[in-house]
Amino acid sequence: MVVVAVGGRSSVALSISPVPKIFHGETRAIFWVEFASKSMALDFSRIKRRVSGQLGYGQHTKIHLSSNDGNNVLLKDSDGNVSIRRLMPVFVLRRAPDWPALASDSACGLPVDPRRYVPADDVPSFPAHITRCIETWDATYRVGFFACRAELRAIAQATLDAVEGGLVLTPVDLPRRLPAGDFRLFFVDDDDWFAPDTAARIAVAGQEDVAVFPLLRLDAPVRTFARNPTDRSPIIGAPREFSHRYQTNNYGLHSRLCTSDRLDALSDHMRASRAAEPLGLLDAYHDVMISVTNKTPVSASVIARITRDETLFRAHVEAFVSALQGLRLPPDAAWMREPVRRTASLFSRALGEGAAADSTG
Repeated sequence: MVVVAVGGRSSVALSISPVPKIFHGETRAIFWVEFASKSMALDFSRIKRRVSGQLGYGQHTKIHLSSNDGNNVLLKDSDGNVSIRRLMPVFVLRRAPDWPALASDSACGLPVDPRRYVPADDVPSFPAHITRCIETWDATYRVGFFACRAELRAIAQATLDAVEGGLVLTPVDLPRRLPAGDFRLFFVDDDDWFAPDTAARIAVAGQEDVAVFPLLRLDAPVRTFARNPTDRSPIIGAPREFSHRYQTNNYGLHSRLCTSDRLDALSDHMRASRAAEPLGLLDAYHDVMISVTNKTPVSASVIARITRDETLFRAHVEAFVSALQGLRLPPDAAWMREPVRRTASLFSRALGEGAAADSTG
């Protein structure tokens, strides 16, 4: 429970008992608290502060904030009322097939033209033999490939719909429907997840061109990509260094970058990683978990690999379900429990094992 009270016009006291989670980045400390029944991110390293007591689990700690800095993590109106800063997240869904329509046609036994799901543009690592991979999947599992992709899309969309203050767009909306004012833009795939309080979590961002965050990847095994991870980083599963400057959905573009020419260059994380230096972009890394990338067995790169070997094929799907069912989530990642449960259930049903038990902690 967190009690927030305005102690005059120049300070606010937060009573945190217990402290749910503390993240220490290289230059800042993020405290996750409950405020008005919603999770909020406070970056106290950027605020002049006086702390009484020791911060730790199960301890009662009072933090007196005397002022806020230029990033306005805490906002105060003319009457002295204090609120927590949010930064609007804009999600742009990368182009993807119409999985529900494909699933419906496939279920009716109608022929499915590969042009409906094979990208028209050249996509690095996209398997040339994807049609054969899909046929192998459908002949092996009880939930078809297209049905799996349609359900994964619905699971991911539910997380985006739950983001308070977020805006979901498609490439055809750019830049016409971008909001006025300050925001951060994230390019996402149709199976990516975001925290419902993303607007509060990304409020740690400053005026850098690109705000970069850790990224949880659901796979077998589960990993968290982080820059220079330490034992204080928000790691779920095994830690792993970034493979590119930006990972699939973990880079938020400052609103001033969101012009047509730059958005096109930065829409894919590998192209964006190559373009960042020529464009002179400045990054800042924030050790705050905001998103998930879902490397399920029906991801194009994964299914191409596991269908090469009949033994590996089933073993990998079983390992993926097991990894999700055994996943232990810290309090600040509690929002992931339902999408994790639904994803594990989907592939458990594909294996013919019935609904997966919700064993995420």
